Amino acid sequence: MESLVFSPQVTAYVQQQESELQPLLQRMRQFVLQAAPQVEERFIYKCPFYYYLGQMCYMSTTKTGSVYLGFVKGLHLSNDQGLFAEADTKQIRKVFFRPGLPFPEAALRELLQEAILYNELKPSQQIQCKRRALTQ
Repeated sequence: MESLVFSPQVTAYVQQQESELQPLLQRMRQFVLQAAPQVEERFIYKCPFYYYLGQMCYMSTTKTGSVYLGFVKGLHLSNDQGLFAEADTKQIRKVFFRPGLPFPEAALRELLQEAILYNELKPSQQIQCKRRALTQ
């Protein structure tokens, strides 16, 4: 089994967050890298990003004490898993997590795989997905 490659900047980011959020951030980080080993962890725009053939998702915190995983091209994902919160941006879709609540591993793994598959599409195929999403 391959060892996970953690970005030192993301490690510092996690350590700078509120102590009650750190275990959840670390769990999400490890989960993303284990569920999608082809993903690369980077620190840009002052938060952890996960790349596979382009931006895929990012991790951040809220002022209300929760953590979220934002899917950059979430508009084009099915959300069959029912994880996305109500949309507050045109394209990004977010999955919120709170310390002490169940962690939806199976559903989140499916969503990550769907995001990977979307990033693997050719640009012309992505445009077709965008048109379908806009007509729904």
